[in-house]
Amino acid sequence: MPVKKSQVVKGKFALFITTQIAQLFLTLSFTIIRITQIPIKNTVGIAPNLTYYAAGLLVFTLFNFFFFTEFYKTAYKIGKAFIKGMVPALLIAVLTETISHIPKLAWLNSLNKTDLRLQLPIFLFALIFFIAGNLLAFKISKERFEKVDL
Repeated sequence: MPVKKSQVVKGKFALFITTQIAQLFLTLSFTIIRITQIPIKNTVGIAPNLTYYAAGLLVFTLFNFFFFTEFYKTAYKIGKAFIKGMVPALLIAVLTETISHIPKLAWLNSLNKTDLRLQLPIFLFALIFFIAGNLLAFKISKERFEKVDL
């Protein structure tokens, strides 16, 4: 191959992570519109707050980790890798939606300044988890792909 295997893995990670971060930034504009122009309480789904963005980072991290590490075992069977990535990502999404509607955890679904301060550590944890999880997934994927005989 004219390109190193490690460069192939790096390129795929760069594409996925760039797309995922762009998606989060794109939703920010809609979040601002929602908060400033539609002050009605959100009855369906989680409010566009720090918990929402933390959940997004966790979903992306888990998908990337399980998808890439599985895919680069063989560099084939992309469907199997996709399902392995989707299952934990879906579980986090469902869990986030569910717990944000439990009355004692209502602060997770709030846009109040006091509640946003409580959500900040969750978001920061998710951001660190996103960075560390993707770095680990990249390292594992790169090592696995080096062993694959194309």
